[in-house]
Amino acid sequence: MTTGKCSMTNASNSSRLLKTLRTLADTMLRLSMAAVGAFLQFTPKETLCSVLQEGSTGNVGTSSGPENPG
Repeated sequence: MTTGKCSMTNASNSSRLLKTLRTLADTMLRLSMAAVGAFLQFTPKETLCSVLQEGSTGNVGTSSGPENPG
């Protein structure tokens, strides 16, 4: 009988951990979007165009990290 109780506790713990990770990922996404917005706001258009052209020819930080399967 104790194993059933134990597995239930583990399930709730992993669920809580998953929720925390999802919240953390969401926060990171919001922060990075805000950083990109601030960067775009304060960057001169000429610099931005050259960076975009360079980014389209070469691979400059295009990977977004591990995808969320949920």
